[in-house]
Amino acid sequence: MIKNEASPIYFCYSPNQHRYLQRNGLREIGTGKNVNNGRQFWQYERGDELDRLLDEWTANRPRNNK
Repeated sequence: MIKNEASPIYFCYSPNQHRYLQRNGLREIGTGKNVNNGRQFWQYERGDELDRLLDEWTANRPRNNK
């Protein structure tokens, strides 16, 4: 996974990923709506646990095979 070391905040725009992070014990530090498209996002503090869960998510997430 490419990590953005410059930003201490991770913006999650996927409801499925958000639920995955919640189920694995992380809590968002903020939420809001994108002003350009109205989509909800959740903010998480960067850290080892978040990075580990994002790596797991990337390796195991469902994909649409069309």
